[in-house]
Amino acid sequence: MTMVLFALLSLALLLVVFSVKHIPVGMVYTLQRANGQARLLREGTHLVLPLVERVRHKISLTGRILELQSEGQSVRVYWQVIDPIQADGLIEQAESLLRNEARGLLKPVDKISMTSLEDLKGALNARYTERGLRVIRVEAPAD
Repeated sequence: MTMVLFALLSLALLLVVFSVKHIPVGMVYTLQRANGQARLLREGTHLVLPLVERVRHKISLTGRILELQSEGQSVRVYWQVIDPIQADGLIEQAESLLRNEARGLLKPVDKISMTSLEDLKGALNARYTERGLRVIRVEAPAD
């Protein structure tokens, strides 16, 4: 009887430990339930259902830098997630999407101008802002 009680208490303790999720500042987690529904956890401590919900994505809300090489020139794209709910569907491929789109928009010229960088920023924002991403700045670092 004592062994059964100890096993039940241990199981209950494990469930409590796995039910508590601490989300650090600057992060959000998306949880997916077994029935397909999803919910968003913002920073702080939250209770989850360990056998029903699982962490689908851990999304950083801080800015990120994407380095591009185009025709021998370097371009940096600074971007961040502005709407984690919208960005959840593409967060795993966001960097490759931005990279491919930016490479397609950069024209092979001798020198990348400020106008072309602003055009690139505007085009990327027009395409990805409604999907939860925003390009903050695009720059061509001095060599």
